[in-house]
Amino acid sequence: MLPGKHKWTVAFLFPVLALLTGCATQYYAVSNSPGEDSGIYRMKDDGGDTFFSSVPALNYLIQGPNGKLFYGTLNKLPDSIGKEGGVVLLRKNSDDTFEIVRIAPNSSVGPCHLTLSPDGRYLYTANYGSGTISEMPVIYGIPRIASLIYLSGNGKTKRQTEPHPHFVGFDPAGTALFVTDLGTDKIYVYEWLPGRGVRRNPSDVLKLHPGAGPRHLVFAPDGNVLYVANELDSTVTSFKRDNMNGKWNPVLTRSTLTMPGNTPKNFPGAILITPDGRFFFVTNRGHNSIALFETAGDGRFNLLQVVPSGGDFPSDMALTPGGRLLVANMKSGTVSHLQFDPHKKLLMLLPETEKVPRAARIILK
Repeated sequence: MLPGKHKWTVAFLFPVLALLTGCATQYYAVSNSPGEDSGIYRMKDDGGDTFFSSVPALNYLIQGPNGKLFYGTLNKLPDSIGKEGGVVLLRKNSDDTFEIVRIAPNSSVGPCHLTLSPDGRYLYTANYGSGTISEMPVIYGIPRIASLIYLSGNGKTKRQTEPHPHFVGFDPAGTALFVTDLGTDKIYVYEWLPGRGVRRNPSDVLKLHPGAGPRHLVFAPDGNVLYVANELDSTVTSFKRDNMNGKWNPVLTRSTLTMPGNTPKNFPGAILITPDGRFFFVTNRGHNSIALFETAGDGRFNLLQVVPSGGDFPSDMALTPGGRLLVANMKSGTVSHLQFDPHKKLLMLLPETEKVPRAARIILK
């Protein structure tokens, strides 16, 4: 554990926004630094102590059902275990530090995202480098030997010569696993069989426009609309489910930038929807901004704002109950703060900033 204060204040043109800050926000931030500072930081935005737990090669993290166990993807395993990727099971201690319980290979290259099944009995990972999905039975919280689902195909750009799954997640009803494949411009839907895992053949395949590069997606609260952030052409596409046959149909595609033709290279990363489904946010990595969208509830949506992210290469976000948007900026190694006002439909950058080396992921405490 490396206690200390990892916080500083940046200059800001509108100091009055500091009045919007409320009680201290506590959260866990993942650093996927190649050095000894890789791992999990427990942060407080009021300058309180920072608790650090070393977890080498950690690049994504989720919380288990009981709040004490966490699961993460490792893009490199210890030499004593294997040369490929895998997952790590962590136990959270009462002092907000984490200890490694188990490291399990999952026969993959480049695992980058993971999710637990609705019943907590299976763990799924999206393996970007090997073009596969791993399904790992979970027994007493411990992930076991993985079986693989192989994807195939390609797209039109130089980053799409083969499959590159980047996200795995269940719909709100817990009936299907959704997989975004950046390499083939497709979203695969796999039927979920409780106690047995997913069917190996997809029940639906959602096709995006060529060169989109779907990265991450979110669902509207009712599960009938989804929005996917497209990494390769800086867009968001929505799909709506047909209530008659259950199939998903594309509705709308819009840019994540206000002036798409006059910007540096940009790669949308995380997408986050508000609990009521009225708004969603997308990180613009490269343009270094956050795009705020308003939804219409039927798959239509509009871009309201594009606001500076407060750091370089914003990679993940979390929204507090009070409307504080925490943004992990990977290249600048910072977590910045923005305030969202749903009544005025405004997003504003705040002065607070915390330091986390190669900040990649944020989970609210």
